[in-house]
Amino acid sequence: MIGSKIYSYESLSSTNTFAFQLAENGKEEGTVVACEQQSYGRGKGKRRWLSPKGKGILISIILRPKVSPAVCGKLSQLAAVAVGRAIHRITGLRTTFKWPNDLLLNNKKVCGILCEMSTKSEKLEFAIVGIGVNVNTMGKGLVRGATSLKMELGRSIKRPRLFKEILRSLEEEYILFKKNCERDEEETIDAISR
Repeated sequence: MIGSKIYSYESLSSTNTFAFQLAENGKEEGTVVACEQQSYGRGKGKRRWLSPKGKGILISIILRPKVSPAVCGKLSQLAAVAVGRAIHRITGLRTTFKWPNDLLLNNKKVCGILCEMSTKSEKLEFAIVGIGVNVNTMGKGLVRGATSLKMELGRSIKRPRLFKEILRSLEEEYILFKKNCERDEEETIDAISR
């Protein structure tokens, strides 16, 4: 499901902005927007996300879980677990999660996650999970306090392989997330009806 439809571009202002527009126009859950370079990538608190062309993984995923907006914050954690697992599977490196949206290697940022959502009548319409990974970025392409997989390993990483693994890992985590949310909802209904 995740990645069944992929929109891929050389350059976008922001994958999250584009994915948000697609979601508003009814694009299905699991749709992925990817690009080689962002001119106005965003991080938490309106910080900019630098993305030299062809060096990182820049993606946004449309999700439509049937959950309350309050639960949506867990999507950042879900994405962090999924991306961390994918990085480990491909490189052997182990990341740590810095709440609310950073993955670190050796206490330096290697991945940022930005979740945004749209609600209507206090119900979640959709969520956009944006992920930016510093893969083969070096030198001036990194902000202070950041690193890349290439810097940590001392060699380049094949981005398509990591991209596929991230989508696969996101799918695994998202299926579990939805099952847990459905179970929690059933337990709540049972408790109310007693």
